[in-house]
Amino acid sequence: NRDFTTEVEVGDYIVWQGKPKDSGRKNDTVIITSIIHQAGPNFFPQDTLEGDNQGRVPGYIDSGKEQEVSKYNLQFEVINNGVKINETFVIDPKIRIKKR
Repeated sequence: NRDFTTEVEVGDYIVWQGKPKDSGRKNDTVIITSIIHQAGPNFFPQDTLEGDNQGRVPGYIDSGKEQEVSKYNLQFEVINNGVKINETFVIDPKIRIKKR
């Protein structure tokens, strides 16, 4: 399991957008459906951030203290050649507030 950690500052606006891991998979589309707070302080105003109709999930960092870390579940679907793979995938990225 790879460690996905993004450093942010309070006030940052971030957008998650899915892309296939392998650039040779041009027929795959990754659609992020939601970001769900799991552990640590929640840096967003709500526990679940929903994706838009283009597979992106925006979020505004509205709280947090230096070096705090929070864990989220990122849920996404994969469409291969126009056919949705019948599974929802989850990775668990972390967000850390930057040290000033």
